[in-house]
Amino acid sequence: MRRKAGSCRDENLLRSVCLDVNAGELDGVGPQFLVHNSADTVGVVVVEDVRKGQSLTGLVMDTEDTVTVKALDDIPLGHKIALKHIKNDETVVKYGHDIGRAVAPIGLGRHVHVHNVKTKRW
Repeated sequence: MRRKAGSCRDENLLRSVCLDVNAGELDGVGPQFLVHNSADTVGVVVVEDVRKGQSLTGLVMDTEDTVTVKALDDIPLGHKIALKHIKNDETVVKYGHDIGRAVAPIGLGRHVHVHNVKTKRW
């Protein structure tokens, strides 16, 4: 991860305003995925038409760092991308919280969704 210049830490500003300001610092293009917490193992795709082989830039919201990941699958808007290799039966973390377990190995840059992550509740 690289630390980007500038920050938006004014608590009086809405977070969405901060994201708009920071998006302009990402090489002139807004982030293609968001990581809500630095402990997350997945990011959420926020653009349409992510294609296999595409290099994506993400914004880590709690630290304002950026991270780059190469997509190894086509990933729809709103779905997740793996930020690390996730082993079978390993916990998947989003928003800093356990959102389920991997039911198959998930490689860095792979599409993460209901086909490879299941709840731990049942």
